[in-house]
Amino acid sequence: MLTKGQAEKILRNLKTLPSEKVEEVLDFTVFLKQHYGNEKTIDERDYWTDEDIRDLTLSVLNRTV
Repeated sequence: MLTKGQAEKILRNLKTLPSEKVEEVLDFTVFLKQHYGNEKTIDERDYWTDEDIRDLTLSVLNRTV
């Protein structure tokens, strides 16, 4: 996953390119996303929702040892 530092570094470098080269970079990133990307978003919440607790409870109750 792209870090904030990586994004800033990429953006700094992109700003130095002519617009037609920026379009090439965009095309390349679309290619990479299609072949290697992960569409799932990461849930970075640091708290449990009612749904999370319900899912955990059901999972524990349905677990066989």
